[in-house]
Amino acid sequence: MKLLKNHILISIITIALSILLLAGCGSDSDHDDHDEVPVGLVLSVNGTELAMQEETTVTYASGNHIELSQNATLGPILVEFISEDGDRFTPHSDEGFSLQYSAESSNIITMASVTGANEWTFQLIGNEAGETTIRFQLMHSGHSDFESRPFQVRVTSLQPQ
Repeated sequence: MKLLKNHILISIITIALSILLLAGCGSDSDHDDHDEVPVGLVLSVNGTELAMQEETTVTYASGNHIELSQNATLGPILVEFISEDGDRFTPHSDEGFSLQYSAESSNIITMASVTGANEWTFQLIGNEAGETTIRFQLMHSGHSDFESRPFQVRVTSLQPQ
């Protein structure tokens, strides 16, 4: 009988400690921005918004695309991510985060890093008239934590003078 009481007491203590441990680990109050999973992103130049992806919807400040002229450069363009609660943030590169971007057609535009700017900026260079799309990935320690929807980019031709 004494052995059964000890076994029950040990079981109750084990269960109580397990519940306390699990309850303490479930708190979101001590999570930093690096734990946020983006649900979208914002592209802006000098504080002026160019385009935004919220969840699966992409919107543009003007029209239905980002526009630049042939042989022109647009940027530096800042990429900020949007968290589930709507806050904008840029992850910390010292925690293994980086930005990758790509263009569907490098004949139409070139995406390039900006010398001396932070790693969350890039510039678009209009190579030839046409339309293409660009995408972004938030990389973390060798894998993608977030991949954007395609953003439409239109390069307009130079008018003869």
